[in-house]
Amino acid sequence: MRILNLGCGKDILPGATNVDIIDFPGVDIVCDLSDMPWDLGTDYDEIIAHDIIEHIAPIRSRIYIEFVEECWRLLKPGGTVEIRTCGLNDSLSRDPSHFKSFHKDSMDYFVPGTFWHDKYEYSKCKFEKVYAEAEGENVRFILRKI
Repeated sequence: MRILNLGCGKDILPGATNVDIIDFPGVDIVCDLSDMPWDLGTDYDEIIAHDIIEHIAPIRSRIYIEFVEECWRLLKPGGTVEIRTCGLNDSLSRDPSHFKSFHKDSMDYFVPGTFWHDKYEYSKCKFEKVYAEAEGENVRFILRKI
């Protein structure tokens, strides 16, 4: 099983490809995730993106959409991405490295059959929503590539 651990920091997952902007011990690939497309390979079974998307500087208007599209591109069909990020709370103002917070429905723009996707369809990348819930100050999404 191929696992990509994006923005891992010091949370190294044995057996995964661990990616971070800082060359911490155990990081396999040093990469600025705001520079897209990513040269990280493809056909991953799972992508883990815990506590990273909110740190991507909004240098382009579609950068958060591009982040999800890059995850979609790197996954094999049926693969999943798990995104954990800050929700609509005070962590956005408390942490100076946070640029954006998310709502539990934020990923619906990529999920056919949801109001937000069917109204706007910002992207051609499609996911099935497996899980999307607020968890304390965070929100966690699990999306399956379709």
